[in-house]
Amino acid sequence: MPEQESTVVEPEEAVVVQEHAVAEPKPTVAVQQSILFEPKMAVVAESGMTVDTKFTRIDEAEDPDPPFTMTLRRDSGRRIGLDGYCPVSLSTESKWVRGEAEFQYEYQRVSYSLSSAKELKSFIADPEKYIPYLHGCDPVALGNDNRVQIGAIELGAAYGKRVYFFASERNRAAFLKAPQRFSAERNTVANTQ
Repeated sequence: MPEQESTVVEPEEAVVVQEHAVAEPKPTVAVQQSILFEPKMAVVAESGMTVDTKFTRIDEAEDPDPPFTMTLRRDSGRRIGLDGYCPVSLSTESKWVRGEAEFQYEYQRVSYSLSSAKELKSFIADPEKYIPYLHGCDPVALGNDNRVQIGAIELGAAYGKRVYFFASERNRAAFLKAPQRFSAERNTVANTQ
């Protein structure tokens, strides 16, 4: 097979997926019956920006086909973002840290749980910096089908300064192939013109 023209940082058992090299995930940390996958690599997309693929999390690893965990859920009539995980830890450290009930903040009718008072203060100062794009709804479903679909925590990626989630593996693959088409940066530019 001819070599693809993708730039890859620290590849680990790379496989070629639609002109982009993607690492096979290796379990690295066990957390409360969950396994976090952190492939030590990034893909440089056609736009020249790096797409970080290390946000994949699979619950109940023994189950060969685990159910997906939605990024938004309802609990007692409230919308809970990121299934109660801390958006500041995810955005700044790429870590899934469970938020605490005492450090909750509602932004745009979605309640986010933060893991500490310091992270709550950071979040209140600039929520847009930390929340997932579209509060975790799938940008590919919105862009291609004009449909709002809640993304799955297991199907995430970081691009630019934002975290994105997808409702299907097909949509995640489409994003990884051309992230600039669905990104917050593109939509920001389009809205200012």
